[in-house]
Amino acid sequence: MWPLGAMAAHLILMLLARRRRYNECVRNIPFGRGRAATAGLLLLLPATMALWPRPADAGPAARFSQSIAVGNSPILRVNLRVGSVEIRTWNRPTIDIQSTAGLTVRHFGAQAVAANMRSDLPIFSSTTNSRFGPVTLGQETFDLPTMSANPHDAVAVRSAGRWAGVRIEIPANTALVLANVGAGRISMQGYRSGTFVARVHTGRILMRRMGGTGFAEVVRGAIFIAGSSFERLRVRTAVGPILCERCTVRQIDATSIVGSIGYDDGTFQPGLAHFESQYGNVAIGVRAGGAQIAAHSASGRIYSRFDDGANVTGSGRNRNATVGGGGPVVTASSGAGAVFLYNGSITAHHSLARPWQPIRRIVLRRAPPIRRPRVRH
Repeated sequence: MWPLGAMAAHLILMLLARRRRYNECVRNIPFGRGRAATAGLLLLLPATMALWPRPADAGPAARFSQSIAVGNSPILRVNLRVGSVEIRTWNRPTIDIQSTAGLTVRHFGAQAVAANMRSDLPIFSSTTNSRFGPVTLGQETFDLPTMSANPHDAVAVRSAGRWAGVRIEIPANTALVLANVGAGRISMQGYRSGTFVARVHTGRILMRRMGGTGFAEVVRGAIFIAGSSFERLRVRTAVGPILCERCTVRQIDATSIVGSIGYDDGTFQPGLAHFESQYGNVAIGVRAGGAQIAAHSASGRIYSRFDDGANVTGSGRNRNATVGGGGPVVTASSGAGAVFLYNGSITAHHSLARPWQPIRRIVLRRAPPIRRPRVRH
C-alpha cells in the first residue's frame, strides 16, 4: 500500500494534467514505499504546474465595454446563447454596453433599419419536456405597434458563445427592444415608452416598473413582473409559472401549458384580459376598480374569497364574479387545475384552506430583486 501522502500527491497530479502529459511526468518515478516517494511527488508538483498552461477561465474575467451614440427613438437587439442580460433606461442619447465576456456589436443607420422594418414579428414554436411528456409552444405572430415617423437607428449585440453577464443602459425613448437568450436570464427595469419582445428558452424573465406594449416568453422557467402598467401584454410559458404583481393592464393574454398563472393585487383598464393554463392553476386578485370575471375549469374546482361583497354566481366548474360593480371583461380558465378569485393580494387573506396554498406559495416567491450582472473593472 502507498503512504497516504503519496496517494494524495498522485491524485493532485491527475487533476492538474491531462493523461498524456501526466504519464510523461510520472512514468519513471518510483512509486515505492516510505517518505522518499512522497517527497519525490511533491517536488515534481511545482514543475508540473509550471509546464501546464492555466485554464482560460482561471484569470480575471474578460471585460467588454462600449458606448454608442444613437439618434432619437433607437432600436436595440440582443442575442445571447448563454448568459444574463440586464436592460435599464437612462437620460442619455447613448447605448452603453458592458459585459464579462466579449461581444459583437454593430450599429445600423436609419436607412438600413427602415429597409428591414416590418409590422409584425414571427414567434417560432419551441418544444420542451414536462411531466406530461413533450409540450410545445406553438408558432404565433406578435403585432408591433406603429412607431413614430422619426428615423430609427439600431444597435445589435451578440455574444460569442460563452457565458456573458451583460448590462445595457438605453435611452428612455428607445422605440423597440428585442432580447433573446438561449439559457439564462433577461432582466428589464424602467422601460415604459416603447415596445419590447423578450424570449428565454431555459431560465427566467424579471421585469419591474415596465410599461408600453410587450411580449414575454419563457419555454422552460418562470416569468415575474411587478409594479408595471401595460397597454398590451402577451406573456406565455410552456413549463413554469407566470406571476404579475401590482400591475395594471388594458389588454393581456397570459397562457401556460404546465405552469400556474397569478395576477395578484392587480387592476384592469377597459379592454380584454385572458388567463389560461392547461395543467396549472389560475389566480386573479383584483386590487381596485371593477371587473367582470368569467371563470372555468375543465376538471378542477373554482374557489372565491372576496371581502368587499363581490357578487359571485354560478356553480360547479363555471362561475362569474362581478367585482366593484363590474368593468372590463376578464376570463380565467384551467384544463386540469383550479381557478382562484379574490380581492387584493392573497397575502392579505389569512386562514386560507389547503387548496389555496399552491397559489399562495407562488405569490410569496414574489418577483426577486433585479441584481446587476457582475462586471469586473
